[in-house]
Order: sequence, then C-alpha cells, then structure tokens
Amino acid sequence: MTLGRVIFFLVCVCIPMPGWGQKSLKMVPEAPLTEAKARFSQGRAHAEAGRFAEAEVAYRGVIDMLVAKVGRSHHKVGSTYGSLSNVLRKQGKFAEATAAARASLEILERTVGPKFPEVAVTLTYLAQAHRGEGQFIEAKGALERALEIRRATLRGDHPLLATTQGNLGGVLLALGELDAAEQAFKKQKSVATQRFGADHAFIASAEFSLAEVALRRGDHEKAIEHGKRALAIFEKTVGADHPESARVSQRLALIYAKSARYNEAFEAVRRALAIREKRLGPSHLSVAESLFLLGTLLEGAGQKEEALGRLMKAAKIALEIHGEGHPLTQKYVRRAARLAPKKKP
Repeated sequence: MTLGRVIFFLVCVCIPMPGWGQKSLKMVPEAPLTEAKARFSQGRAHAEAGRFAEAEVAYRGVIDMLVAKVGRSHHKVGSTYGSLSNVLRKQGKFAEATAAARASLEILERTVGPKFPEVAVTLTYLAQAHRGEGQFIEAKGALERALEIRRATLRGDHPLLATTQGNLGGVLLALGELDAAEQAFKKQKSVATQRFGADHAFIASAEFSLAEVALRRGDHEKAIEHGKRALAIFEKTVGADHPESARVSQRLALIYAKSARYNEAFEAVRRALAIREKRLGPSHLSVAESLFLLGTLLEGAGQKEEALGRLMKAAKIALEIHGEGHPLTQKYVRRAARLAPKKKP
C-alpha cells in the first residue's frame, strides 16, 4: 500500500461531506433535521476516533430519520450514504461499502447534478470500496470521473487534485499499467509542488509511489533514489521517528535486499522496527510486518535461530489481531514453521 492511501484516508475522513456543513441546497424546515444533524455529528466523531462500528450505527440511524422525515431523494441522504460507505470500508465490509456508495451517487447525481464537487467525494468512496473488493478496473473508472469533476471545479494546485492523482496512480499500479501510473504520480507531485513547495507530505507520497513503479520495473537504483527522497522529506516534515518515516524505511529495506545490499537492508528494517515498537506499541500489526521482514533477512543470512524468534513474534501478533484463519497469519506461521526444529518420531 502506497503512502498516497494514507493521505487519501485523511481527506476522506477529515473533510466533512458538504451537505451537513453548509446551507441546504434543497430547502426544508430545519426542525425535522436537527436530530439527524446531531446524530450525524456523533457518527463523524466516532469515525475520526476510529470507532467505525459505532459510526456505522449512527449513520444508519441518520438515514432512517431523514428518509422518514424528508424522503429518500434528499441530498443529505446521499451525503450520509457516502459517509456510511467510508466506515463500512474501514471495517472490511467492502460489498456493503460499494452498495452504500452507489446509493449515495444515485441520489446526489439526481439532486445536485453529476458534476457537483460532492459527487467527486462519493466517487472516491466508491473507488476505495471497489479496491477493497479487488475491482481495480471499476475503481479506475470512478477515480477518473472524480478527477474530471475536480479539474473542472477546483484550482489547478488544489490538494484534492494531488490526492486524486495519487489514488488513480495506485489503481493503475495495481493493474500493471506502469507508464500510466508513473504519469499520475508525477502529476500528483507537480500539483503538490505548486501548492506546498518541495518539502511536504504530498511530495513524499509521490516519491514513495514512484519508488514502487521503479521497483516493479526492476530498476532498484531508481527505486532507492525515490525512496531516499521520500524518507528525507518525511524526516524533515513529520520527524525521524514518525510511523511514516518507518514505513519508508521498511520499504527501502526490501529494495536494498532485492539489490543484494544486505547491510543497508538490515539497518533500514531495524530502524523501522524500533520506530514502530516505540510509537505504535509492541503488538501492532506494523511491528509484525517489520519483524517478518527482519526474520526473513536473518534466515537468508544463515542466522536461523534468531530468525525463528522474530518470525514467531510476527506470527503471534498476527494471530492475536486477525485469528488463525487470516491469510497474513497463515503466511507468517508457515514461514516460522520452516525454521522450527523438527520433532523426533
């Protein structure tokens, strides 16, 4: 997952849907909406705090209230379906998230028009739901529509343009359209540079994504170059011990390993692990990711006993978070089992 998706999350969760924060486009008496508006605010607070199940309950309640009081064909119903889609996706309920985003889109296109900025927000929610289901072609179409709307309604250096370019690039990367993905990430970088200058998280995100493109092409030196730029920017803007700096270090470790630069790979992954343990806690899934990579590198270096310890810790964390049936847990357990001493018959 690229860093563009982190910025994507910040935009989707932290920017409220316009229907509740502005004067209603379709005038109705305010009294029937007061309770629904308060409930919506509760849902948004839950979402921003990561309490997505509670946010889902609140948003569903808002929709029920609005449908009963003003009917389903009101743009605030559409707005709330969009917010519902976002929290459903955050819970891994991708099919439900897709359905909610489509309901939002249908209502908004009918009530405010297909080119209204709020429609672009819903298209972005729809794209992420499609991504969760592995429907990258559908996600690509939704993001291309969102980008078209935003180009027509926003200034050329608006952050949402950079965000949309970055997310489109991520989908294109998943589809294997490397040239198109590279162009999208370069446009993301260009827009962000116009707005923020050379040292900003948007620029770091673009550099990190360009490193992914280079890695897919097998150009490890170029991937390292982009990765180092991303790391330098994050260290300058958010700090050397920030989880985003750890994320870049983790990816650089993998690139170094693929380039047979093992000393640098060990240094980078140990740095990522130390930051994540300190900032996220020893039982975080990102810690398991770093432990797994470190264990794999140690195994390759012939340090099998130390490797087994790291791999078993990674498997334990994944088991506690996801359970034994999750693919990630099974991957970690299988790798640890390869090194475990064989029991004598």
